[in-house]
Amino acid sequence: MSGKNRFVLILPYWGTLPSWFGLYLRSLQGMCFDVLFVSDLEVGAHPDNFIQLKMSFEEFKRFAADKLSVPIGLEIPIKLCDFKPMYGRIFEDEIRDYGYWMFGDCDLVYGTSFNAYLERVVREGYDVCTVRRDWVSGACCILKNTEVCRNLFMRARNWTEVAGEHGRNNFWDECGGFVHDRLEKGELKMADCERMRDSFGAVVFRAKDLKVRHEDDSCESDLRGQTVVLKEGGDLRLNGREIILFHFVRAKRRRYFRVCSPRYGEIRSCVIDETGGYFTPRQIAWRRPIGLWRKTMAAFSSIREHGCRRIGLLFRS
Repeated sequence: MSGKNRFVLILPYWGTLPSWFGLYLRSLQGMCFDVLFVSDLEVGAHPDNFIQLKMSFEEFKRFAADKLSVPIGLEIPIKLCDFKPMYGRIFEDEIRDYGYWMFGDCDLVYGTSFNAYLERVVREGYDVCTVRRDWVSGACCILKNTEVCRNLFMRARNWTEVAGEHGRNNFWDECGGFVHDRLEKGELKMADCERMRDSFGAVVFRAKDLKVRHEDDSCESDLRGQTVVLKEGGDLRLNGREIILFHFVRAKRRRYFRVCSPRYGEIRSCVIDETGGYFTPRQIAWRRPIGLWRKTMAAFSSIREHGCRRIGLLFRS
């Protein structure tokens, strides 16, 4: 595969495209990296740097097992998160013409300043860059396309065990467990995680032979009292401050957070607040009453579910 850029983001994806995928595609417009989208889903219109590699989930499992030379226990797509650090090895033939490869998520929005961030990666000679300070970010990690970085995951003592493991995502690409809050509060360090369970994150933190950047360069705000604005030219700002990307990970935990974007090509700009995304001038002008309506409906839904659950418990008892 040959793209026009120096960087390539490898994004395998199966299931149903999320409601914000049009916004994700819009934010790729003008970015100085290509996206290798590995899937059998039909995407429709997309920017020029979005490259589709048709492959079913079953075909990917066979392909990955052959490239890694180990049995893999990949039963559900969410488990792909544990395989992210292995993508450079799995798709080494497809990315041979690129200087850097990336793994990440699609529940985020890029701003044009992300291009300057990538230029800095090249200029300062980093081997690995992750946009979180306390762990490797599964949402955005950049690695030099060298044999060392493509095979870096093999330095983890348990990588074959993780590849063969069945079941849920264990955040092996990040910190090897559900301990993000404790890391953020300073109750744990990556060395503590390494002792509990080795992970790709621990590998990166102990890689003294590589030049690594791990700083809080991304924005993962829950947006309480804050607003993200994606302007028509691609400029991305949080309360007026320029940011390189916004990751929905915290905001989307709320029941009333909704980002139902139009299709790619129909989005000029966007405003995102704690209740979700707004795309047209009319939506943006009315976002406060729309947001209140979303909160109200989410509250009713929660009450209804709680009531049904209690009634079910009464009948079972």
